[in-house]
This record gives sequence, C-alpha cells and structure tokens, in this order.
Amino acid sequence: MMIEYQREPIRVSEAAITAFSQAYQETDVIVPDSKPDVATVLQVDANAAIVSKACKENRIDVEATVRLNILYIGEDNTVWGINTTQNISHQIEAKGANENMGIDIECDVENVEYEILNSRKLNVRTLVGFDARVSMPLEIDVITNVGGNNVQTLSKNINPYCVVDRVDSDIEVKEKLEVPAGKPSIGHMLKTDTSVRLSDLKLASNKLIIKGALLVKTLYIGDMEDDTIQFMEHEVSFTEIIEAKGADEGMSADIDLGIKEISIDVVEDGDGDVRVLIVDAIINASGKVCKQVSIDIIEDLYGTEKKVEAVKNATLVDKIAADKKMSVTLSEVTVLPEHLPQVAQVYNVIAKPYLSNTKVENGQIMIEGVIDVYILYLSGDENQPLCTHKHEQPFSQRMDAENVSEDMFCDVKISVDNTSFNINLEREIQIRMIVTMQAKVIATDKLEYVSEIAESEEEVEKKSKSCIKIYFVQAGDKLWDIAKKYRTTISDIMSANELASEADVKPGCKILIP
Repeated sequence: MMIEYQREPIRVSEAAITAFSQAYQETDVIVPDSKPDVATVLQVDANAAIVSKACKENRIDVEATVRLNILYIGEDNTVWGINTTQNISHQIEAKGANENMGIDIECDVENVEYEILNSRKLNVRTLVGFDARVSMPLEIDVITNVGGNNVQTLSKNINPYCVVDRVDSDIEVKEKLEVPAGKPSIGHMLKTDTSVRLSDLKLASNKLIIKGALLVKTLYIGDMEDDTIQFMEHEVSFTEIIEAKGADEGMSADIDLGIKEISIDVVEDGDGDVRVLIVDAIINASGKVCKQVSIDIIEDLYGTEKKVEAVKNATLVDKIAADKKMSVTLSEVTVLPEHLPQVAQVYNVIAKPYLSNTKVENGQIMIEGVIDVYILYLSGDENQPLCTHKHEQPFSQRMDAENVSEDMFCDVKISVDNTSFNINLEREIQIRMIVTMQAKVIATDKLEYVSEIAESEEEVEKKSKSCIKIYFVQAGDKLWDIAKKYRTTISDIMSANELASEADVKPGCKILIP
C-alpha cells in the first residue's frame, strides 16, 4: 500500500508577551533671549512619540521624544510660548523576548509637573508610560490531503487568524500653510497643536495604501498694535503606498499613525508679510497586516486493510471571535473653578482619551477610561487674558459581542474624532465629543492535527465472514470512532444499518458492524 499526502505550512497563532513601563524625565527649559521674563505660567502640555524600538533578549529598547508646549505671561503682561523637546532612552523588561520578535508599542505622557526656578528658567518633569506587546508568529506543517487505497480520513475545517507582515514605515509630509484671509499676519507664535488622523486604508498585492490627514492648530499673536490673540486650523491630506509583503485584497490591517518628528517655521509671503507656516513632519505608520484563512486539515486517519499510524501534535490556534466598531457622543458641562476668570471666547479644545480597563464578560466587551479635555480660552481680565482649564471626562461603554468569554484577548483602540463646545454661562462650557471605539477579540483554541503518517505492511485483523458483530452505542460515540475501531468505513455502517445521518446514532442503539 502506497500512501501519498500533501503537507502545507500555516501560521496559526502568536506567542505574545505584554509589558508596561514608565519613564521619568526631568529637564530645565531656558527662556530664549528674544522673549521676556516669565511672570506666570498658563499651561504646560506634552505629547510623546516613539522614534525607534528594538527587541532584545528579555527587554525592549525604545527611543522617544516628548514635545513640550509652554504658554506663559511675561513680565510685560503679554502672552508668549516656548516649544522644546525632551529625548528619552528607556529599557522595558520583557522576559522571554528575543531579537526575532515583532513589537507593538504605544506611549503617552501620563503626567506633567513644572516649577519656576527663576524668571528665565523652568523645571519640567514628565512621566511617560510605555505599553508594549512583543510577539512571534507560530507556524506548523499540517497534512491537508491523503491519497491511497483503503485509507479513511477525518477532515476538520479551521480558520486561523495570523499576522502576514509587520509594518514600520515613515511618511514625510511637507506643506506651506497660509494665514486665512481676514486674519492679521503673525507677530509671534504661541503654540501649535498637531495630530494625525487615518482617513482610509486599503490593501493591494504586497502593498498598503494609507490615506490620512495632518491636523495643525495654531495660536499666535497678531502683528496689530492691540496684540490680539489669533487661532487658525489647517488640514494637510496625504497618501502613501507602503510595502507589505504578502498583503492582498480581502485582508485586514491594524495600523497606527503617530507624529515622529515635526518642525514649523514662520516665513514671509511674496508681499513680505509673515503669513506662511512651513510644516515639515515625519509620520510613522506602524502595525500589522492580518488574515483569517479557511483550510481543511487531516485530524485523524486509519487503514481498513493495512495498519496506518497517525502521528499527532497539538498547538494553539488564534481566531477572531469579534471585531466591533462603534461611535458614541459624549456631552458634559464643565464649570470653571473660582480662581479662573470668566470665559469671553474659547479658542481651542483638545481631547486626549486614555483607557483604564477593558474586559470581556457575559457576551459583552466593556471599555472604561477617561478623556482629558484641555480648554484654552480668552477672558476679559487684563491680568489673565489667556487661561486654560482641564476637565476630566470618565466614560464607560459596552459592546455586544456573541461567543466571547473572559479568557480571550481583547485589543481596543479609541479616538476622539470631533469636539465642539458651547458657552452656556460665563463660567460654564458644554463640551461634546464623538468618540470612536474599535475592539478586536482574539480567541485561542487547542488544535490536534496529524503531523506525520507512518505506513505499515501489517494487515488489519479481519473478522470471519460468518461472524456477526453488534455494537451498543455509548454516550459520546461518533460514527468515525466506531468505524475506526472495527476498521470499516462510515458509509458501510450507515448502509448496513439504514442510517440517514449521524443524528440517528444515539446511546443504547445497536449497530451492526459490516
């Protein structure tokens, strides 16, 4: 007897290690000579970005930058801004990690504190959190087809979810931004808030097509005699094609966009007026291309004439249990504390979401977190013309997801896609936010599969033709188990017993073995 079979390699899951770490950074910020002494600090905010990452033995090496925006009132009672950068080199402990693993890592500034050392120097302290996941795809060889006389096979369809390729690519965006008509030219810059949004994502053969937008919000002092504070917004669209080995239509991709580097220079226009911003940004696109395949594998086999030994292995298989996305609108009224002056005009509202807890229970995905809302506004107080107020908005949301359980891994991404505001009273501001949450739940199951087939020339012991065998069906018995035990076939048993389907085989039934 000659047995022929086909073998196929498939990726079935990922061996993953999660790690969280914090980095404390302290720096002294010197006021440039071109700017006045500090009288009062209005706001210090910070944004962190990953510059480089590398997986090493039992650790992750990461380089990051923290961009600091400082708003202050000078001793001349005018508003000024300072922009500077902190560099961070940090190691994250990750036992079991090695150089061959892929990395998914996010960082956020969790806390900012400052102290005025003197009128020309500030001490700024930041706490940055790093949330990392290192992983390595697991690949196995499975037998998908067996040929040969008198060999019975049991097939099983599996749908493994696996990573096809990891993406880590930089996109350069450079653009000239003009001051809108009707607004004064730039006297001096106060601060810029930048963010990046993923607009569309498509996959093609070995390619990833990314469409996004760089959002730039600028606060500046006009060049008019009244030193008015001005605000403007710009959106720079971009499209980039990134190589992604093995990618194809119908697959999915989890991609995060982050601003790795950015510089904004102020220049004159053709008329000699300072009305142009030159934005030069490096945007990092990182993540993975994934697919869920459907494949029939051989779960078991036996010979009806000669003995065939099936060598079995077991592994873990990842599959998508749920992939949910929803948008909700949050509305909240924040009241200014008594030490702040009343609102005359709101210039800018920035919302930063943070996840505090995600879990899967009772067929639902539960997401909890807080949104830090920073409100920058103009008051009628000459001593405090520009003020800031921070509002913390907790949220809790549930998503229905059938067939999910607590032991499954849940990956949640959250973004604030739109913010708006309304001044209800002089000390009350109503904030509305559209929050988008995307949750992917990965289930891991144990899979037994045939990895090798050992042929034998030993013949199967056959019963005498005059012998009749009757088998009493036990609880849990399947036709495959009965047929394998007596080295016959399922079709022969069904024919001899006039069975229409597997459902007719019930505990206590008598089965004639042909």
